[in-house]
Formats: sequence, C-alpha cells, structure tokens
Amino acid sequence: MNFHQFLSILRGRWRIALGVFGVCTMLSVALSLVLPQRYTASASVVVDARPDPLAGAAYPMQVLADEMQTQTDIVTSQRVAERVAKSLRLDQDPAMKQAWQNKTGGRGDFIGWLAAVLLKSITVPPPRESNVINIAARWTDAKEAAKIANAFAQAYMDTNIDLRVQPAKQYATWFDERSRALRADLEAKQKLLSDYQDQEGLVATDEHMDIEMARLAELSSQLGAVQTQRQESQSREQQSSVDGDNYAVPEIL
Repeated sequence: MNFHQFLSILRGRWRIALGVFGVCTMLSVALSLVLPQRYTASASVVVDARPDPLAGAAYPMQVLADEMQTQTDIVTSQRVAERVAKSLRLDQDPAMKQAWQNKTGGRGDFIGWLAAVLLKSITVPPPRESNVINIAARWTDAKEAAKIANAFAQAYMDTNIDLRVQPAKQYATWFDERSRALRADLEAKQKLLSDYQDQEGLVATDEHMDIEMARLAELSSQLGAVQTQRQESQSREQQSSVDGDNYAVPEIL
C-alpha cells in the first residue's frame, strides 16, 4: 500500500475517522476533568563517586557506572521510602490511614504500604556519564510533590551515611566485646596468681617492700664507704713501702 492508496481509503471513510478522532478527544477531556491533577517536582543529588587520585587507575569507568547504579538503587529502596514516610509524618495522616484501611482492610504493615505508595510516585532515571541523580515526584498537590522529592533526597543522604558508618560501629562493637573478654581473662589469671602467692607466702605488701628497699639502699651505701676506705688504705700501704717504712701505720692496720 502506497501513500496515495492510504489517502483514497481516508477519503472513502472520512466519517469513521472523524468519529474516532472526536471520541478520543472527548475521552481525553473527560479524563482530564475527572482525574485529579498531578504535579511533578524534582530534586537533584550529587554523588561523590570520584576515585582516589593515588589509585585512579584501579577504578575504570565501568566501576564508576556500577557505583552510580548502586546509588540509584539506594534512592528507590524500601529503607529510604520508609524513612521518607516517617519524616513527612504520613503515618500520622488520617487520610492516608483511611486509604490503607480501604485498600488492604487493615492487613499488613502500614509503614511498608506508605513506602510502596511513595515509591510509585517517584521516578529516578539512571544517570549517564554524570554524578547527579535526579528524583522526580508526582503528587496531587504541588507543595506535597516538592516535599516528597526533597524528603527522598535527604533520606538518601542519611541512609548513605548510615551504610558507611554501620560497618565501623559493628567493628567497634566486636573489638569492645573482644577487649572485655580479654580483660576478664586477665583478671582471672591475676587472681590465680594472687591466690598462689598467698598460699606459698610469696606476697609482700608495699610497706614491707619499702622497708626492704631502704635496708638494701643502706647496705649498698655502707659497702661503698668500706670499699673507698679499703682503696685509701691500700694506697697508703703502697706509699709506705716506697718510702722504706717497715712498720705498719695504725690507720692502715
């Protein structure tokens, strides 16, 4: 079929074509009047996905693209959506609670249902050759749409920080528990040593140690004085021998 044949068909059935066009137009106008208006608001988040400049060669572009896809998945995760629902206090909104009752009959998790509704209202296109994530939210109210978009951006940043800090907290908890166990083991061994010293009479109090150290210091001082006197006596004896004195000096004796 060529273009001229197509025009010939339209001329022969122009009434049907015009009627179909009119019905579609009326349906579009009716739907636009019946359905509530939807407003779209957007928020942008810059992801710092730059590699370490000292190890830049170890981060190819594919790795960076995968990182951006991971960040996009975090934005559209259930965890972020639940945080948005709580931050906007939608769990305290009577209208949302009534909608949940009508939709589910009161079964299931209310916060989870709110998160699912919020996730349906946003679109996050995967970034291409860019570190910017755009979050578009559609809602029946323009201000609410802006609040939802901004809340998703803030919740994403808070969740991203939690994901980075949580492993460090787990490591700190593990090291703390390990140090407590080692400290308890050390205290138990010190108690065993103390009990053994008590049984064998090897324990010396600080006072006793101070007295013994004082005695040792006194004996060391006396020994030094005696050694000095001995050296002086030997020196005098040698001098007497040189001088030819054959008698012993009382001091030397």
